Amino acid sequence: MCKNRPELCLGIIDPYNTIKPKHFLEIESAIGKKIKAIFVHRKSYWNAESSTLFSSTKSLSTDKKLWKENMDGIITGHFPKETELALYTKKAIEHNLPVFQFSPILKDRALANEVFEIAKLKNRLICSNYPYRYSRAFQDIYERLNNRELGKVRFIDLKLYKSEGPDDLWFYKNKVRGSGVVAHTGIDLLELGLYALDYPILKNIDFKYFSQGSFLKDDDQRAEDFASIEMLTSEGCFIKFSTSWNLPIGEEVLIKAEFFGKKGGLCFQNLEGREDIFMAEKYHRKQKEIIVSPSDNSCSKALIHWLWEIQKNAVFNKCLAKQLLFRVEIFNVLGSN
Repeated sequence: MCKNRPELCLGIIDPYNTIKPKHFLEIESAIGKKIKAIFVHRKSYWNAESSTLFSSTKSLSTDKKLWKENMDGIITGHFPKETELALYTKKAIEHNLPVFQFSPILKDRALANEVFEIAKLKNRLICSNYPYRYSRAFQDIYERLNNRELGKVRFIDLKLYKSEGPDDLWFYKNKVRGSGVVAHTGIDLLELGLYALDYPILKNIDFKYFSQGSFLKDDDQRAEDFASIEMLTSEGCFIKFSTSWNLPIGEEVLIKAEFFGKKGGLCFQNLEGREDIFMAEKYHRKQKEIIVSPSDNSCSKALIHWLWEIQKNAVFNKCLAKQLLFRVEIFNVLGSN
């Protein structure tokens, strides 16, 4: 596909300019190849900063001419409607192109399954953005958990708070509980906690959603700006997760995942209110030990991982598909009455 080519060509379908430039930082140097980026966007949303991060770029207002290009893969941004995302994803797969989704299909279970069935039939790779999974700090924690350094994990505490919400109004227009801060901010950290336990069977789930300080009842269909979720796994691990927009936390964002067992604890957290700098600590009874110092930019690591994968083998990955569908199932449980 693109193994022997000196340059990769990527289609970036992001009509609403939701992919921040930081996600493209240093990706060319990371994979050792130049990249030609073909952006599909709407002029009213366009921010030209991203185009400066590639060796060459092209700008299109629609995707009509995009499919005539000799591309190696498609990257999709966030969309107000999942049907729009599914349309572009299916088009890419039908053109035998692997896909990287910054925001995967979550709400429509049937649509998600349909897309993955097409990808399986066409044998094309679909990946999603995991903003924390590939960071050096979490990779260290994940290895320690697999080595049972804490013993059996008994408690996981997950927090993701932002001092502001999204800029785009369409983020707030959803009338489905779970489609606010949970879907657009918190789901990545919640997925990280479940991934750390190899996607456990969940016995009990209790969730409470709020909007502008008001508790959302079962029949109150508004998108939430604060959520508190508690889960119990079949192995007896208690998971507590809270996430919020517009919370006065004294910095831009707070991200923290703590894992506790009989032999100690592990902590993954951001620094300086940033979403791209993380560190890892080990907790002893009354002491903390830094095990991974603040590392480099983590925002582009998931995309870099996908770029390496498509250069080796861009075929359907059953394990990744299963993980994405698990995320869909979790979201549908959290969004149900």
